[in-house]
Amino acid sequence: MEKVKIALGSSNDDKANILKETFADLFKKEIKVIKVSVASKISDQPIGERETLQGAINRARAAFAKQPGVCFAVGLEGGRY
Repeated sequence: MEKVKIALGSSNDDKANILKETFADLFKKEIKVIKVSVASKISDQPIGERETLQGAINRARAAFAKQPGVCFAVGLEGGRY
């Protein structure tokens, strides 16, 4: 079975497990999550949707840059609204 490789812009095990479960349900294939430690390039506690989304985008792009052979790159960012 072909694996779907995903770069996660985080080294957090909980985020990796959630991502793996979600993509496995979606694709019905084996998922390999590659955790990549990257910076969000936003404040430590983002406030608002725009800054939080920008942090997630920054993480996904940075993860992809470090793991260019993946099928997807994902950035997860928590913020306050």
